[in-house]
Amino acid sequence: MTLYDLIHTIKHISLQQPNVRTFVEGNIYDILNAKKDIEYDCVVATQGTHSTSGEFNNFALNLFYVSRLESDLEDNRLQIQSVGIEVLNNILKVLEEVYDVEYNNLTFNTFTERFSDECAGVYCTVTIITEKELYCGEDY
Repeated sequence: MTLYDLIHTIKHISLQQPNVRTFVEGNIYDILNAKKDIEYDCVVATQGTHSTSGEFNNFALNLFYVSRLESDLEDNRLQIQSVGIEVLNNILKVLEEVYDVEYNNLTFNTFTERFSDECAGVYCTVTIITEKELYCGEDY
């Protein structure tokens, strides 16, 4: 699986999650500060430093689950963060079970942050291990 395939697979899985309305890839601050009309809840993928070894690619990603806080800014924070951990776990579980990839170095961090909206969420740092593609298709 290539990086392109992996990101599009994560997008597909993310948008199948009950709470997720938007998936984007790139710098989370640029995206969530620039898009005033973003539909929450959203999953954002950012890339880390990738590596390769033998027959495998090691793709380092940060996956964010972000939702808008309610008016008192604390009422739903823990609920958002709890749901976010479950959503990110679901995405990785589907990747592992359906798409036959492995992952390691999984850690979760919760946050509250002001983007265009006052938000809360969780992000995980993960390394996803895929088999190398032996050739590039015509689409590349």
